[in-house]
Amino acid sequence: MGRPSILSRGRAKLSRETKRAHLELLHRRCSGDLFVDYGWIRLLYSSDGDGQEIAYHQNQAAWHEKDMHAFRSLLAPGQTAVDVGANMGFVTTMLASIVGHRGRVLAFEPSPTAFEKLKKTISANALSQVVPMNIGCGAARATAKLHEVSQSSGNASIIGQGAASTEIHVERLDDVPEAWATPISLLKIDTEGYEPEVLEGARRLIEEHRPTIYLEMGGDYLASTLRSIDLLADAGYATDHVRSIDWSDVGNGSDYFFLPR
Repeated sequence: MGRPSILSRGRAKLSRETKRAHLELLHRRCSGDLFVDYGWIRLLYSSDGDGQEIAYHQNQAAWHEKDMHAFRSLLAPGQTAVDVGANMGFVTTMLASIVGHRGRVLAFEPSPTAFEKLKKTISANALSQVVPMNIGCGAARATAKLHEVSQSSGNASIIGQGAASTEIHVERLDDVPEAWATPISLLKIDTEGYEPEVLEGARRLIEEHRPTIYLEMGGDYLASTLRSIDLLADAGYATDHVRSIDWSDVGNGSDYFFLPR
């Protein structure tokens, strides 16, 4: 999966601006937040300048098809999934649709702004099986700064660089009581370079529950990517499928599944 060319980036920018203009038109006709019904999700557009909202609306069909194909083979009705870095609940909604109302999804989102959007998504889609938590996950209990790396909330990062930041609360996943209520079948982590710390703080849970792990990795946070692979291997997960990847050619937002050996 190579990085996009200048031409493809230009086309993507034009497509984003076209989608933004359409959503703004719809939003002006609403008295409050706009929810667009795509069949599988009622997706929020708040018109607050967050580029992640545009990305979700622009790519929802393709991303839903790709991820659901994988999730359905790894998760079943009645099971429990954990979404670390839930943002406004795009992936959370997919996971909830699979586990159903007999299952459960724990959705962790440390950003206060994104967390409010997550709660709105849960309500708009009647996701009673989702438990939202306004905390981050890491290697130790702490307060941290969540940096605004770009105009997209999806790029907010504890280890990234940004002029603006928000103070957040971080807990070890091992110390969250709700994570132990039922066995966890799937652990999704998308934390913009903070993935190794999340894994460190979930060592006992991973050892006892042996969930499938869905991890975002790439060359933008190379040291974190390589450390995550080593941690997964040490925890008894198969990593051969990512060992030969040239990470310098893998951009941010690339996702990989890891299964216990």
